[in-house]
Amino acid sequence: MNLFKIKKFIRNNFDIIFKSLIILLFAFFLLRVFWLDADLPSYGLSYYMPIDEGLYSKMSLNLFNSHSLYNNGNVSFYTAPSYRTNIIGNLLQFIFLNLTGDNYYSFRMPSIIFSILLLFFTLKTIKLICNRNCVSDIKTKIIILAVFFFMSIDFQYLLASRIFENSILRALFLIMTYYFYLKIESLNKKYFITSFLCVCSIFFVYFSNVFVAVPFFVIIIIKLFIEKNKIEAKQIFKYSFLGFILALSLAEAYYLIVWKSGAFYNLFSAISDYSGRLIGSSVNTYNQASNFFEAILYNAYYFFGSNMFIFNFIFEIIAVLSFFYIVFKNKNKLVESEIFLLSFIFGFFIQSLLAADCVERKAFVLYPLLIILIVNTIIHFENLKVTINNLSIIHFLLFGCIILFFAYSCYKTKLYKNHYMDMNINEIKVLALSIIIQTIMFLFILIFLKIKKEKYIVFSAMISIFMLIITNFYFSTKYVYICRTYTEKQVMIDLGNDVGNEKILGPYVYGYTLYNDIIPVSNTVEEYRKYIDNNDAIYYFHYASIDNSPYLNEEIFGKKEPTVALIKSYYRYYRSEGTDKPVGLFKKIE
Repeated sequence: MNLFKIKKFIRNNFDIIFKSLIILLFAFFLLRVFWLDADLPSYGLSYYMPIDEGLYSKMSLNLFNSHSLYNNGNVSFYTAPSYRTNIIGNLLQFIFLNLTGDNYYSFRMPSIIFSILLLFFTLKTIKLICNRNCVSDIKTKIIILAVFFFMSIDFQYLLASRIFENSILRALFLIMTYYFYLKIESLNKKYFITSFLCVCSIFFVYFSNVFVAVPFFVIIIIKLFIEKNKIEAKQIFKYSFLGFILALSLAEAYYLIVWKSGAFYNLFSAISDYSGRLIGSSVNTYNQASNFFEAILYNAYYFFGSNMFIFNFIFEIIAVLSFFYIVFKNKNKLVESEIFLLSFIFGFFIQSLLAADCVERKAFVLYPLLIILIVNTIIHFENLKVTINNLSIIHFLLFGCIILFFAYSCYKTKLYKNHYMDMNINEIKVLALSIIIQTIMFLFILIFLKIKKEKYIVFSAMISIFMLIITNFYFSTKYVYICRTYTEKQVMIDLGNDVGNEKILGPYVYGYTLYNDIIPVSNTVEEYRKYIDNNDAIYYFHYASIDNSPYLNEEIFGKKEPTVALIKSYYRYYRSEGTDKPVGLFKKIE
């Protein structure tokens, strides 16, 4: 069969081939449902902590283990304002815990559901954009297949799907908002629904989603001062405000009924709790900076060196160049939907520069929007080629410097706090080689673009894509599909065997309440001291390394002499900052 016959066969049977590939990709995508009880990679590789899962799940675990959000007998619970916002994830988690039991599958299933919905809305948005721009049916389906394949193999997306952490839900709300922004024709309904979703994402998902307000302000400013359309600006403001009021009313009801405080009081309390992460704060310990500008630079390193990019380096380069292209395109003619998209991305980026809130993993919030940004650029490829042809050598040199800065950011991020020490030598080699090759190939692409060597451009791009695929398959296979460990699960089983259904104090114990009957209790250190003194609880749970330390004795229990002592250390296959992190069970000293 010659090449002509193959092309003809594909063209005549494209719909069947497309549907078959979609089914195969979805089957592969669903492999993330299996082995949910396996350990996560160490912190320096994944930037996820199993202990954090318990903190994000306090509400559902308190309800499940103690049938109350507030107390169990003589002990009471404290849920920080920031964790109270994660109500959607906790409700779904609580439902699964009751339906399918006290295990990791129930615990992490909400993230699986969010990942499927994220995939669905991303592909639906791509189809909508292609249809709006009169892209042919075949090209649309090819783009959908390419994006589906990328999202199926992406290691960081795979990890985000398999841990209960709210970045994936935040990303889902962003892509849902943008989808409905594009889908709804009526201006009134468009801004009402998108405003409603954005406000819900702040009060019912995560408090730091405040950046979602940026697109609304930008659009209104454009209408007022650039387009001089006061009537439409007032209309947008009116219906955005109505959506805001409806979402706020629901939030007020939730916070007043459940937590006896208003929605804004909880929001500002959460922001106050995290104020130490703001640059310029006198208590900022979240980066190495000694001044404001250095802090901005370090936060830029952590954004551009985040896991969303470090495993997909060419994705980072194309996404940022796409951002510049769409900005340049809108200089000549403003496209409202593109301004809305750019404002989301820019708002999150500025927030990440000003606040060190674990952007190394939380940059994933922008993941679907960056995919949409790239697709927006691809469908305007003919116009892009014209723009590229008009660029000067200075522009190409500037792009080259930007790419080198991205590569340096990946290096700096892994160097920070010895994160590279949580990886073995083979992992470091694979990641470093992948970034170096993709950097070199894209620099070659810039050169070939300038000298108009299209054949070499395609060859360099194929090498970059191949390295991206190999890198993601390597880490996915190692940590999910083949080489798995189950030490976190074993810690829970052993902990249950050691204490039965006793109460255990400490915030970190919430990450170890599955597969046992223990009662976790999280509160202030003052309450811990009272419970220990009154024998309301005699166990405390933390990292084993704090045994007989000033932190344990003085900061937690307020005494120079030990109040509790380590009675058992539990090994975990998990490292952070180059050291093992076993957890420990402490017991009151009689």
